[in-house]
Amino acid sequence: MQSFKHKLALGLTAIVKKYNIRAEDFILWAEVFEVKPIYLLDMDGPIVDFEGHFLSLWRRHYPTHAFIPLSRRGNFWVQEQYAKLDPSYPKLINKIVGTTEFFRTAPAVDGARKAVREMRECGAEVFFCSSPRPGLPQTALGKLEWVDRNFGEYFANRTILTQDKTVIFGHVLIDDKPDISGANPNPSWRQVLWDMPFNRSCNGMPRMRRWASWRSFLGVSRIAR
Repeated sequence: MQSFKHKLALGLTAIVKKYNIRAEDFILWAEVFEVKPIYLLDMDGPIVDFEGHFLSLWRRHYPTHAFIPLSRRGNFWVQEQYAKLDPSYPKLINKIVGTTEFFRTAPAVDGARKAVREMRECGAEVFFCSSPRPGLPQTALGKLEWVDRNFGEYFANRTILTQDKTVIFGHVLIDDKPDISGANPNPSWRQVLWDMPFNRSCNGMPRMRRWASWRSFLGVSRIAR
């Protein structure tokens, strides 16, 4: 049977969604009712420097091929934008990002490790929630190994790999994809958009630009311990 606190969390989440309550205000409610907020953290972009790592490998493997500077990335799917340069490029991209080695060697985003550690120390429930690259199943293993290497076994066991994030329960999802959709038209979480060049035309969501400001951004300095 569901515990009282679990039922309370579900009830608070429904209220947050119905009345469009800000994520930071939900945290204040969570403190009063001693309900730990659940944070879902996307990996590619917010946690793993996917874009920078890809561009570095692309220029190393194909030095004579055209490339797109990070500041000019205008599409969430890197293959789609590069296909406009040359129709053969998507297959070459998949050869790079579709291996376990790509994620094993990718660097973490500045401040990500510290922020995740602080979230946990403040009492939040933190999970990584990521989607393996479509048609590239090896990326699932690569992501799990990356988390284990960079954050340890505890977070490797808290890594959710899914193609549909709308069915995952949480209070806040930090993700750089501006148009998340799926089977659940009303997911439990409120999205915080991780700032990237390709999503800067998207309005209507709170936008996070760096991990150093996560406390003030989410208003979580007083999470119940």
